[in-house]
Amino acid sequence: MLSLSLAAGAQVKPGETQTPSPAQTVQVKEEAEGQGTTDQSSAAARAKANSPYESLAFRQIGPFRGGRVGAVTGVQSQPFTFYFGATGGGIYKTTDGGIHWAPVADGQLKLGSVGAIAVSDSDPNIVYAGMGESDMRGNASHGDGVYKSTDGGHTWKNVGLQGTQQIGAVKIDPRNPASYMSPLSAT
Repeated sequence: MLSLSLAAGAQVKPGETQTPSPAQTVQVKEEAEGQGTTDQSSAAARAKANSPYESLAFRQIGPFRGGRVGAVTGVQSQPFTFYFGATGGGIYKTTDGGIHWAPVADGQLKLGSVGAIAVSDSDPNIVYAGMGESDMRGNASHGDGVYKSTDGGHTWKNVGLQGTQQIGAVKIDPRNPASYMSPLSAT
């Protein structure tokens, strides 16, 4: 609570105001700043002490690079195997449910922006990646077609649609994993 003391002997009638001297103004301002900081600090401390999340700590659970991610898929027959494609960082794979991630296409992709990724249900070694960020943004990263891996992500080869910029989905024929379909955005 802030208050302003009048000089001794000063009289103020009801409804009147008295303008404080510059010295009084500075003193009130300093008290207000100190009071507000203390109240805010103690309120934050009380809130933290009562929080059910107080004992939780942040930890890194994915790769230390990658940026935005718009392409994620799992392997139906392998419940701990997942792939993700970053919009500017390539393709990553985990085989332990996300505890460890490894880049699987470094040096094999012309451009690193991945918009879609799919694994064949009939053959989990076949993986397709549609290149180019699929999110509509003013600064979307473009791609260069579709890449395919036939060995579970170890090696990648561009298999077409190089003139496209964004591929937002890849669907693999469940009866013939050599055949895929993709909606695309061309230049």
